[in-house]
Amino acid sequence: MHTQPLMPQLRQALDKAEPYALIYAQQSGGALRYLAMLDDIHRLADQCQAQGLDIESELVRRDSLIRRTQRDAETFARALGTQSIPATSHYGAELVALAQTRRRQRQRSWMTLGTIVALVIGIIVYAVRTAPPTADVTSILNLGVAGQLDEAYTVAQREATAFPNDFEVHVWLAVLAEQRAEQAVAEAAWQRAETALPEGQTLTYTRGSVRMMVGDFRRATQDMELLKSDPSTMPEGLFLEAGIAEAQGRVTDAIRIFQAAAEAAEAANRQEMAVIARVRMGNLMQFGINATSTPRPDT
Repeated sequence: MHTQPLMPQLRQALDKAEPYALIYAQQSGGALRYLAMLDDIHRLADQCQAQGLDIESELVRRDSLIRRTQRDAETFARALGTQSIPATSHYGAELVALAQTRRRQRQRSWMTLGTIVALVIGIIVYAVRTAPPTADVTSILNLGVAGQLDEAYTVAQREATAFPNDFEVHVWLAVLAEQRAEQAVAEAAWQRAETALPEGQTLTYTRGSVRMMVGDFRRATQDMELLKSDPSTMPEGLFLEAGIAEAQGRVTDAIRIFQAAAEAAEAANRQEMAVIARVRMGNLMQFGINATSTPRPDT
């Protein structure tokens, strides 16, 4: 079999174009030189095929090079700038047209995204403006956790008056009144909390959690024991017990009890609560005390 001159030419053209594809965009006039290489490869491949030469591997290399260039058509168009494409070029017009199409598609995508974002922002603003006001439980919680119980009590009284049907604010008011030995206020708040109790929540767990957050571990432990005495609220009882252990700095105990809470939740088909318990356990194992705050499980 005699050597065909076209074969080495095609291979040399590919050898030259493949590395140049990575740098042409960084060179002045590089886009036109690279385009000339691609067109030369196309011409040589056609000639080889016309002569019946086996150039299967070379065609694979050519097609890979063309696909890469098509994928980066916008890079080619930017590198080309205002330079004119030779009328005889096989790939030039296709690459420029492809770049223009991609640019228009991207512009339409940004316009669509902008419309969606504007719509979502509008919905959020409308919801915020039209949503009914709610009790400022966050301020009460922050003050209570910081040990500023008098200030928390003042805010709780104000919010309970403004929002008589808010369950959580009445729980806070009752707990804070307990700390001040104001039993009449506490009893009235407990009664109001029971009346406003949302479906699916337990007063005992919420009360125990709030007591724990203000450092009243004795009463919180009483709530924990009450929860654990009922099989239907055993997961909440264990979760509260783990939170109390964490708040008291008993990290090893807290990890062990969070594990038990997760297992109890799984046994009760309470998967979301099981996940929360395992996350808390994992955080304690990794970071130790004060890794996370105690969230309320979905009850």
